[in-house]
Amino acid sequence: MVKTEQKKHRFPTAYTVIIIVLLLIELLTYFIPAGNYATLSYNSENNNFVITKPNGDTQKIAASQNNLDKYKINIPIQKFKDGTIFKPVAIPNSYERISAQKPNLWQAIVNFFTVQVQGIVQSIDIIAFVLILGGCIGIVNANGAINSGIAALSKKIKGKQVLLIVVIMAFVSIGGTTYGLAEETMAMYPILIPVFLMAGYDTMTVIGTVFLADSIGTMVSTINPFSTIIASNAAGVNFSHALPMRIIMWAFCTFIGMLYVIHYAERVRKHPETSYVYDQYESDRKSFYQVIIYKIPSSLGSKN
Repeated sequence: MVKTEQKKHRFPTAYTVIIIVLLLIELLTYFIPAGNYATLSYNSENNNFVITKPNGDTQKIAASQNNLDKYKINIPIQKFKDGTIFKPVAIPNSYERISAQKPNLWQAIVNFFTVQVQGIVQSIDIIAFVLILGGCIGIVNANGAINSGIAALSKKIKGKQVLLIVVIMAFVSIGGTTYGLAEETMAMYPILIPVFLMAGYDTMTVIGTVFLADSIGTMVSTINPFSTIIASNAAGVNFSHALPMRIIMWAFCTFIGMLYVIHYAERVRKHPETSYVYDQYESDRKSFYQVIIYKIPSSLGSKN
């Protein structure tokens, strides 16, 4: 009698999850009351504000700071006139419920497919940017440039272990703040762990160097399309607004992160017993030394 193997349940793919979420959202429209905020937008041709009420009616008012203050919109009028804010802004405390006819089954099916296309059209600039950027990063990863660069770096520093932390943290943090480098850093750990162990550090130093750097980069995003640009477009604000301030914040936070990791790493290099993973120190060295692909100079581990 042949035994049939039972299929293992696997987590749904990303596309399946998205479809399920879309279906749930459409289903909730039958239970959640419809409503809108009144919005205010600037008409540059007539130099006035257009207020769109929750029911769709529009009203034109003079484009003045007094009117912005009247509707409790704490934004300088110059931001509208110079194009920094180019999308309608919600007016505080203006939410109203509206009577909306629930779609029938056929309309719901049509809406399910059409809203996806409409969403793509409205976000085509972000989608194109991410596709192009992702393609460039994919090419760099596929040809091994990043791995080769890290290997070459490990040969160049020779005993200047601190430079290893500084250069890699700067590289990863730049990737995080520009294009959202995060999960992609998982591929770096198998390469960096042997290098850091040869330098006299521990595996916790590798985690601190990579994880802290990409966390700082994504937290203080400058031109990250997955956070800053999407949020700016949703708010109707040009993503380049306050860019110098974000760059200064990113540089400061990255510098503080480097000091923190270097302080811990140098303490471990001089006194290995202070490592948080000291109980695994020797076993890690034996395990990872067997998977070193690139030739690393022995002087890298010098403790002088």
